[in-house]
Amino acid sequence: MQPNQIVRYVADKARSGSFYEGILGQAIVDMSPNFGVFPLDGGWTLALLQTDGGAGISPESGSSELVFSLDSKDQVDATAREWKGRGVTLVSEPAEVPFGYTFVAQDPDGFLLRVGYFPQG
Repeated sequence: MQPNQIVRYVADKARSGSFYEGILGQAIVDMSPNFGVFPLDGGWTLALLQTDGGAGISPESGSSELVFSLDSKDQVDATAREWKGRGVTLVSEPAEVPFGYTFVAQDPDGFLLRVGYFPQG
């Protein structure tokens, strides 16, 4: 069995949906007023579930990092500039790290988004 969906518990589905529509370049597929998905490559989906904290599930329940792998350092820099222009909070600026060239940003609920160029070898 392999995972095929990432679920983000969000405080406001409309706000988070708009954020991800902007960076993914596609519209959310609304399944209900509190739930929607974005189809991703390879059969994966990114789901947003608006929750009020019932059953111990809330935006603060856990954390994760969604990773976007790009083909060059220039693409990483361009994405950082684009996201800044959209008002996205960058936690770290693009920089060389032991595993590549990367920056980290946050979505409206504080979840981390890592964008990077990660050459093999």
